[in-house]
Amino acid sequence: NYSTGFILLVSSANQTRWHDIAQQQTWTGGRGNYCFIDTATAKEIELIGGKESTKAFKYVGGVPRLCNQGYRAAKDLVDGAIKESEILEVTQKLASLNDSPPPGVKTYPGLLGHFVPTNCFRNRFKICFASPYIAQQMSTKLEASSNQELQDLLRRLLVIRKARSIAGWIWEPLLSKKIKSEAAEIIIVGSLLPMEDSSSIATLFQSSTSKIDSIYFNDLNDFCAKAKPYLETEGDISVFAKAKSDNFAAMDAILIIRRGDKLTIAALQLTVAEKYHPVLQSVMIEFVKKCRSFGDNVVPQLWFLQPEKVLP
Repeated sequence: NYSTGFILLVSSANQTRWHDIAQQQTWTGGRGNYCFIDTATAKEIELIGGKESTKAFKYVGGVPRLCNQGYRAAKDLVDGAIKESEILEVTQKLASLNDSPPPGVKTYPGLLGHFVPTNCFRNRFKICFASPYIAQQMSTKLEASSNQELQDLLRRLLVIRKARSIAGWIWEPLLSKKIKSEAAEIIIVGSLLPMEDSSSIATLFQSSTSKIDSIYFNDLNDFCAKAKPYLETEGDISVFAKAKSDNFAAMDAILIIRRGDKLTIAALQLTVAEKYHPVLQSVMIEFVKKCRSFGDNVVPQLWFLQPEKVLP
Protein backbone atom coordinates (compact mmCIF):
# COMPACT_ATOMS: atom_id res chain seq x y z
CA ASN A 1 0.00 0.00 0.00
CA TYR A 2 1.16 3.50 -0.84
CA SER A 3 0.12 6.66 0.93
CA THR A 4 -1.47 9.44 -1.10
CA GLY A 5 0.77 12.41 -1.77
CA PHE A 6 -0.36 15.96 -2.44
CA ILE A 7 1.53 18.75 -4.19
CA LEU A 8 0.63 22.40 -3.79
CA LEU A 9 1.04 24.25 -7.09
CA VAL A 10 1.65 27.99 -6.80
CA SER A 11 1.05 30.26 -9.79
CA SER A 12 0.18 33.86 -10.51
CA ALA A 13 -3.17 35.04 -9.20
CA ASN A 14 -5.10 34.68 -12.43
CA GLN A 15 -8.66 33.62 -11.71
CA THR A 16 -9.33 32.33 -15.23
CA ARG A 17 -6.29 30.04 -15.17
CA TRP A 18 -7.16 28.65 -11.75
CA HIS A 19 -10.74 27.97 -12.83
CA ASP A 20 -9.49 25.84 -15.73
CA ILE A 21 -6.97 24.06 -13.52
CA ALA A 22 -9.60 23.30 -10.88
CA GLN A 23 -11.72 21.62 -13.58
CA GLN A 24 -8.83 19.78 -15.20
CA GLN A 25 -9.16 16.22 -16.41
CA THR A 26 -5.69 15.06 -15.45
CA TRP A 27 -4.14 12.10 -17.16
CA THR A 28 -2.33 9.39 -15.27
CA GLY A 29 1.11 8.37 -16.43
CA GLY A 30 3.72 6.03 -15.08
CA ARG A 31 4.92 8.72 -12.70
CA GLY A 32 1.60 10.21 -11.61
CA ASN A 33 -0.59 13.13 -12.59
CA TYR A 34 0.85 16.32 -14.03
CA CYS A 35 -0.43 19.86 -14.23
CA PHE A 36 1.65 22.52 -15.98
CA ILE A 37 1.15 26.07 -14.77
CA ASP A 38 1.55 29.16 -16.91
CA THR A 39 4.56 31.32 -16.15
CA ALA A 40 3.84 34.86 -15.01
CA THR A 41 3.36 37.68 -17.51
CA ALA A 42 5.52 40.81 -17.52
CA LYS A 43 2.65 42.76 -15.94
CA GLU A 44 2.28 40.22 -13.14
CA ILE A 45 6.02 40.28 -12.49
CA GLU A 46 5.89 44.09 -12.21
CA LEU A 47 3.03 43.89 -9.70
CA ILE A 48 4.99 41.36 -7.63
CA GLY A 49 8.44 42.94 -7.65
CA GLY A 50 8.32 46.34 -9.32
CA LYS A 51 10.40 47.76 -12.18
CA GLU A 52 13.61 45.99 -11.17
CA SER A 53 11.90 42.60 -11.50
CA THR A 54 10.48 43.62 -14.87
CA LYS A 55 14.02 44.19 -16.15
CA ALA A 56 14.94 40.66 -15.04
CA PHE A 57 11.89 39.28 -16.89
CA LYS A 58 13.68 40.03 -20.18
CA TYR A 59 16.34 37.46 -19.28
CA VAL A 60 14.69 34.71 -17.22
CA GLY A 61 11.06 34.92 -18.33
CA GLY A 62 8.05 34.71 -16.01
CA VAL A 63 9.57 33.09 -12.92
CA PRO A 64 8.91 35.42 -9.95
CA ARG A 65 11.61 34.02 -7.63
CA LEU A 66 14.26 34.57 -10.32
CA CYS A 67 12.96 37.99 -11.34
CA ASN A 68 12.96 39.13 -7.73
CA GLN A 69 16.74 38.62 -7.56
CA GLY A 70 17.20 41.69 -9.75
CA TYR A 71 18.13 41.88 -13.39
CA ARG A 72 21.91 41.75 -12.95
CA ALA A 73 21.76 38.52 -10.93
CA ALA A 74 19.17 37.11 -13.34
CA LYS A 75 21.30 37.88 -16.39
CA ASP A 76 24.43 36.41 -14.81
CA LEU A 77 22.53 33.24 -13.92
CA VAL A 78 21.12 32.84 -17.43
CA ASP A 79 24.42 33.66 -19.14
CA GLY A 80 26.10 30.97 -17.07
CA ALA A 81 23.45 28.43 -18.06
CA ILE A 82 23.79 29.34 -21.74
CA LYS A 83 27.55 28.88 -21.58
CA GLU A 84 27.29 25.48 -19.89
CA SER A 85 24.37 24.03 -21.86
CA GLU A 86 23.57 22.71 -25.32
CA ILE A 87 20.14 23.02 -26.95
CA LEU A 88 19.63 19.32 -27.56
CA GLU A 89 20.62 18.29 -24.02
CA VAL A 90 18.29 20.88 -22.45
CA THR A 91 15.40 19.88 -24.70
CA GLN A 92 15.78 16.14 -24.17
CA LYS A 93 15.84 16.55 -20.38
CA LEU A 94 12.78 18.78 -20.29
CA ALA A 95 10.89 16.47 -22.66
CA SER A 96 11.46 13.64 -20.17
CA LEU A 97 10.36 15.94 -17.31
CA ASN A 98 13.88 15.99 -15.91
CA ASP A 99 14.88 19.42 -14.61
CA SER A 100 17.79 18.33 -12.45
CA PRO A 101 21.28 19.77 -13.05
CA PRO A 102 24.20 17.56 -14.18
CA PRO A 103 26.70 16.59 -11.43
CA GLY A 104 28.88 19.53 -10.39
CA VAL A 105 26.80 22.08 -12.32
CA LYS A 106 24.76 24.80 -10.59
CA THR A 107 22.48 25.59 -13.53
CA TYR A 108 19.55 23.42 -14.61
CA PRO A 109 17.49 22.96 -17.84
CA GLY A 110 14.52 24.93 -16.49
CA LEU A 111 16.58 28.12 -16.54
CA LEU A 112 16.63 27.99 -20.33
CA GLY A 113 13.40 26.23 -21.25
CA HIS A 114 9.86 26.36 -19.87
CA PHE A 115 6.88 24.05 -20.01
CA VAL A 116 4.05 25.97 -21.70
CA PRO A 117 0.52 24.51 -21.26
CA THR A 118 -1.23 23.83 -24.57
CA ASN A 119 -4.79 23.12 -23.38
CA CYS A 120 -7.18 24.64 -20.85
CA PHE A 121 -6.73 21.73 -18.43
CA ARG A 122 -2.96 22.35 -18.30
CA ASN A 123 -2.12 18.65 -18.61
CA ARG A 124 -0.43 18.92 -22.01
CA PHE A 125 2.58 21.09 -22.78
CA LYS A 126 5.20 22.23 -25.25
CA ILE A 127 8.77 23.29 -24.56
CA CYS A 128 9.80 26.87 -25.35
CA PHE A 129 12.83 28.97 -24.57
CA ALA A 130 12.30 30.84 -21.30
CA SER A 131 12.81 34.22 -23.00
CA PRO A 132 13.62 35.72 -26.42
CA TYR A 133 17.03 36.70 -24.99
CA ILE A 134 17.84 33.06 -24.26
CA ALA A 135 16.59 31.94 -27.68
CA GLN A 136 18.78 34.51 -29.44
CA GLN A 137 21.87 33.68 -27.38
CA MET A 138 21.47 29.93 -27.87
CA SER A 139 21.08 30.48 -31.61
CA THR A 140 24.20 32.67 -31.65
CA LYS A 141 26.17 29.78 -30.11
CA LEU A 142 25.36 27.77 -33.24
CA GLU A 143 26.72 30.29 -35.77
CA ALA A 144 30.04 28.46 -35.99
CA SER A 145 28.31 25.14 -36.70
CA SER A 146 28.47 23.69 -40.19
CA ASN A 147 25.39 23.19 -42.36
CA GLN A 148 25.54 19.47 -41.70
CA GLU A 149 25.76 19.95 -37.93
CA LEU A 150 22.74 22.27 -37.99
CA GLN A 151 20.79 19.83 -40.15
CA ASP A 152 21.55 16.98 -37.78
CA LEU A 153 20.53 19.07 -34.78
CA LEU A 154 17.29 20.16 -36.45
CA ARG A 155 16.46 16.57 -37.39
CA ARG A 156 16.98 15.37 -33.81
CA LEU A 157 14.91 18.22 -32.36
CA LEU A 158 12.02 17.50 -34.74
CA VAL A 159 11.82 13.99 -33.30
CA ILE A 160 10.92 15.60 -29.95
CA ARG A 161 7.36 16.61 -30.80
CA LYS A 162 7.03 18.97 -27.83
CA ALA A 163 10.12 20.92 -28.92
CA ARG A 164 8.85 22.33 -32.23
CA SER A 165 9.21 25.88 -30.97
CA ILE A 166 12.90 25.33 -30.20
CA ALA A 167 13.49 23.58 -33.53
CA GLY A 168 12.17 26.70 -35.26
CA TRP A 169 15.12 28.68 -33.93
CA ILE A 170 17.45 26.27 -35.76
CA TRP A 171 15.56 26.20 -39.05
CA GLU A 172 15.84 29.93 -39.79
CA PRO A 173 19.63 30.31 -39.39
CA LEU A 174 20.14 27.02 -41.23
CA LEU A 175 18.29 28.29 -44.32
CA SER A 176 20.14 31.62 -44.26
CA LYS A 177 23.46 29.82 -43.94
CA LYS A 178 22.65 27.48 -46.82
CA ILE A 179 21.76 30.35 -49.12
CA LYS A 180 25.03 32.13 -48.28
CA SER A 181 27.09 29.02 -49.07
CA GLU A 182 28.59 28.74 -52.54
CA ALA A 183 28.10 25.04 -53.23
CA ALA A 184 24.48 24.23 -52.43
CA GLU A 185 21.31 23.67 -54.40
CA ILE A 186 18.09 25.17 -53.04
CA ILE A 187 14.89 23.38 -54.03
CA ILE A 188 11.49 24.50 -52.76
CA VAL A 189 8.48 22.33 -53.51
CA GLY A 190 4.94 23.03 -52.41
CA SER A 191 1.26 23.33 -53.12
CA LEU A 192 -1.62 25.71 -52.58
CA LEU A 193 -3.38 25.22 -49.25
CA PRO A 194 -5.39 23.28 -48.41
CA MET A 195 -3.53 20.50 -50.23
CA GLU A 196 -5.93 17.87 -51.51
CA ASP A 197 -3.37 15.24 -52.50
CA SER A 198 0.29 14.85 -53.46
CA SER A 199 -0.46 15.37 -57.17
CA SER A 200 -0.73 19.13 -56.56
CA ILE A 201 2.88 19.38 -55.31
CA ALA A 202 5.19 21.17 -57.75
CA THR A 203 8.66 22.71 -57.75
CA LEU A 204 8.25 26.38 -56.85
CA PHE A 205 11.90 27.37 -56.93
CA GLN A 206 15.22 25.77 -57.77
CA SER A 207 18.59 27.44 -58.02
CA SER A 208 22.24 27.10 -57.18
CA THR A 209 23.12 29.33 -54.22
CA SER A 210 25.86 30.95 -56.33
CA LYS A 211 23.07 32.51 -58.43
CA ILE A 212 21.09 33.90 -55.48
CA ASP A 213 21.74 37.47 -54.34
CA SER A 214 21.15 38.37 -50.69
CA ILE A 215 19.96 41.63 -49.15
CA TYR A 216 18.79 42.69 -45.69
CA PHE A 217 15.92 45.05 -44.87
CA ASN A 218 14.56 46.89 -41.83
CA ASP A 219 10.96 47.30 -42.98
CA LEU A 220 8.90 46.95 -46.15
CA ASN A 221 9.85 50.43 -47.39
CA ASP A 222 13.50 49.50 -46.98
CA PHE A 223 12.83 46.23 -48.81
CA CYS A 224 11.29 48.06 -51.78
CA ALA A 225 14.23 50.46 -52.01
CA LYS A 226 16.79 47.64 -51.98
CA ALA A 227 14.82 45.39 -54.33
CA LYS A 228 14.22 48.08 -56.96
CA PRO A 229 17.71 47.93 -58.59
CA TYR A 230 17.30 44.18 -59.16
CA LEU A 231 13.83 44.60 -60.62
CA GLU A 232 15.07 47.24 -63.07
CA THR A 233 17.56 44.79 -64.62
CA GLU A 234 16.83 42.45 -67.52
CA GLY A 235 16.73 38.66 -67.41
CA ASP A 236 16.13 36.09 -64.68
CA ILE A 237 16.85 37.05 -61.06
CA SER A 238 16.81 35.30 -57.67
CA VAL A 239 17.05 37.51 -54.57
CA PHE A 240 16.79 36.38 -50.95
CA ALA A 241 15.84 39.31 -48.71
CA LYS A 242 16.20 38.68 -44.98
CA ALA A 243 14.56 40.78 -42.27
CA LYS A 244 17.19 42.19 -39.93
CA SER A 245 14.95 41.75 -36.91
CA ASP A 246 14.12 38.25 -35.67
CA ASN A 247 10.77 39.65 -34.55
CA PHE A 248 9.72 41.16 -37.89
CA ALA A 249 5.95 40.72 -38.08
CA ALA A 250 4.29 38.21 -40.44
CA MET A 251 7.39 37.12 -42.38
CA ASP A 252 10.98 36.05 -41.87
CA ALA A 253 12.27 36.75 -45.37
CA ILE A 254 11.19 37.56 -48.93
CA LEU A 255 12.16 35.70 -52.09
CA ILE A 256 12.15 37.51 -55.44
CA ILE A 257 12.02 35.21 -58.47
CA ARG A 258 11.84 36.33 -62.09
CA ARG A 259 11.72 33.72 -64.80
CA GLY A 260 10.92 35.13 -68.21
CA ASP A 261 7.93 37.46 -67.93
CA LYS A 262 6.75 36.04 -64.59
CA LEU A 263 7.81 37.90 -61.45
CA THR A 264 7.01 36.23 -58.12
CA ILE A 265 7.62 37.97 -54.81
CA ALA A 266 7.03 35.49 -52.00
CA ALA A 267 6.91 36.37 -48.32
CA LEU A 268 8.52 33.48 -46.46
CA GLN A 269 7.22 32.32 -43.10
CA LEU A 270 9.71 29.80 -41.77
CA THR A 271 7.94 27.28 -39.58
CA VAL A 272 8.12 23.76 -38.22
CA ALA A 273 4.49 23.74 -37.07
CA GLU A 274 2.49 20.63 -37.95
CA LYS A 275 -0.94 22.23 -38.17
CA TYR A 276 -0.95 26.01 -38.49
CA HIS A 277 1.08 29.15 -38.07
CA PRO A 278 -0.44 32.57 -37.26
CA VAL A 279 0.07 35.44 -39.70
CA LEU A 280 -0.42 39.15 -39.05
CA GLN A 281 -2.96 40.08 -41.71
CA SER A 282 -2.34 43.85 -41.69
CA VAL A 283 1.35 43.37 -42.59
CA MET A 284 0.47 40.95 -45.39
CA ILE A 285 -1.98 43.47 -46.85
CA GLU A 286 0.78 46.09 -46.83
CA PHE A 287 3.17 43.56 -48.41
CA VAL A 288 0.75 42.89 -51.30
CA LYS A 289 0.33 46.64 -51.92
CA LYS A 290 4.11 47.14 -52.03
CA CYS A 291 4.48 44.27 -54.48
CA ARG A 292 1.77 45.67 -56.78
CA SER A 293 3.71 48.92 -56.98
CA PHE A 294 6.42 47.08 -58.97
CA GLY A 295 4.05 46.37 -61.87
CA ASP A 296 1.02 44.44 -63.04
CA ASN A 297 3.01 41.29 -63.75
CA VAL A 298 3.98 40.77 -60.10
CA VAL A 299 2.57 37.72 -58.33
CA PRO A 300 2.71 38.33 -54.53
CA GLN A 301 2.48 35.14 -52.47
CA LEU A 302 2.92 33.83 -48.92
CA TRP A 303 4.93 30.64 -48.55
CA PHE A 304 5.06 28.61 -45.35
CA LEU A 305 8.53 27.18 -45.62
CA GLN A 306 9.37 23.98 -43.77
CA PRO A 307 12.46 21.77 -43.72
CA GLU A 308 12.27 18.28 -45.18
CA LYS A 309 10.35 15.59 -43.29
CA VAL A 310 8.85 17.99 -40.77
CA LEU A 311 5.41 16.37 -41.01
CA PRO A 312 4.72 12.86 -39.72
